[in-house]
Amino acid sequence: MAAVKTGLGTEKSSRLNRTSVLLLKCLGFIFAIFFFCEFLVYYLVIIQCHWPNPKTETIPNPTTPLKAIFLSDTHLLGEITGHWFDKLRREWQMERAYQSAIWLLQPDIVFILGDIFDEGKWSNSKAWENDVARFQAMFRHPPHTELLVVVGNHDIGFHYEMTVHKLNRFEKAFNLTSGKVVSRKGINFVLVNSVALEGDNCKICRAAEDQILEVSRQLSCSRMKNHPDSVKKCRNVLPVPPSAPILLQATITTEDFSLEKCFLPTENTVIRVYCVAAALLCICAVIYLLPLDFSKSFYTIKQKPV
Repeated sequence: MAAVKTGLGTEKSSRLNRTSVLLLKCLGFIFAIFFFCEFLVYYLVIIQCHWPNPKTETIPNPTTPLKAIFLSDTHLLGEITGHWFDKLRREWQMERAYQSAIWLLQPDIVFILGDIFDEGKWSNSKAWENDVARFQAMFRHPPHTELLVVVGNHDIGFHYEMTVHKLNRFEKAFNLTSGKVVSRKGINFVLVNSVALEGDNCKICRAAEDQILEVSRQLSCSRMKNHPDSVKKCRNVLPVPPSAPILLQATITTEDFSLEKCFLPTENTVIRVYCVAAALLCICAVIYLLPLDFSKSFYTIKQKPV
């Protein structure tokens, strides 16, 4: 009887050790899957992106190229229609993708072309401040990278919803004014409030059109320094580098497009990895639990004669 009890105690101790080892392995496996899906996958995908090489062989004394990333429609969810889990998941993915791209690609400048927020047109002052703080935390960047944003209709409302107050708080939050020229490494970028280009002579529309006309004058004067009329027409105009106007264009087909493309991890890939990992864990648990049932039956039968 004592021998049987001792055997059972040894077996229980062995089973307990096996269970502890299995739990540690499962926890390690879960952590590895989580680390891959929520951190590592962004680096593995974005590291395949590379900067296109401009053709400078025929240009004497070529300047250092400007490395720019263009993003759009981040649509940070607000407190009105944004579900907390959707907000948490979406913003985590955006932050990891952006931070991974900044670390790997090291751009000189990043443009976000409008619709920063999803509910900016409805937000009260408190909600607006919270949304701006979340954006600044997510899209933080090193000192050598510059971030410029352009206003969109979801930030200040469509033309009929747009107000001076909404426009001013957007420009104040991002320390940027629409309708101006930004020059970096001799390349000129024109920032425009496209929401105000309705052409119906509204107050904000008139101001936006005046700003565009002033930008046009500034660019024209910068290209006619030696022109006889430049002194008369360009008095008090701040010159910018006389680079040729650039219009970013894309030739698109159903198979490809001409710009350098860089894809991010898809949600389906992450979900598949999680599903496969869960299935493997279930299989391991079943394989482990089956011998336990057999061993219990075996010891129950063996103890009956005693």
